[in-house]
Amino acid sequence: MNYKFIKTENVANYRLFNLYKSTYENERNGNINDEIMTLDMDDTVSIIPIITINGQKHIVMVSQFRFGTKAHHIEIPGGIIDPGEDPYSAAVRELLEETGLQCNKMRSLGTAYCNPAYQDSLTNYFVAEDCVEVSSLNQDLGENITVKAYPEKDIRDCLRKGILINHSTTIVGLSRYFLSQ
Repeated sequence: MNYKFIKTENVANYRLFNLYKSTYENERNGNINDEIMTLDMDDTVSIIPIITINGQKHIVMVSQFRFGTKAHHIEIPGGIIDPGEDPYSAAVRELLEETGLQCNKMRSLGTAYCNPAYQDSLTNYFVAEDCVEVSSLNQDLGENITVKAYPEKDIRDCLRKGILINHSTTIVGLSRYFLSQ
């Protein structure tokens, strides 16, 4: 490991994360770092919903305001896995809540750590194929989401050119989707 764990203390608890301050010793040089701040967060799901319009595959994206950047972001739907819920069930639930869609086939695209420098949470990626609209959006009180379907080729071009999509979780999910084809 190269680092010896010494201690940790809970600094604060919030709705979306718990903040911890830990102390580690660097085994290479004996340096003690007592200001390692980490976030303990719930794992999440992100879904790439696929619909067909006029025989052409489209990816359903959501746009929502993100307080960290104080801007709207175009991203794939997703959210936190509820306590006791498995990733697959969370993906089905989030897909329906954020887009009003259900799918005939859901497959995993694997997992990735959001930011292992200071977070412990994993994002579970899924592609939802053959989606159909079955209800209106069921947004949380704090959400204000708009939904739009984009031709798959346009999303691929946006990723290639580095335009429109600048949410890292979305970029990872879409990249895994396109690489899995």
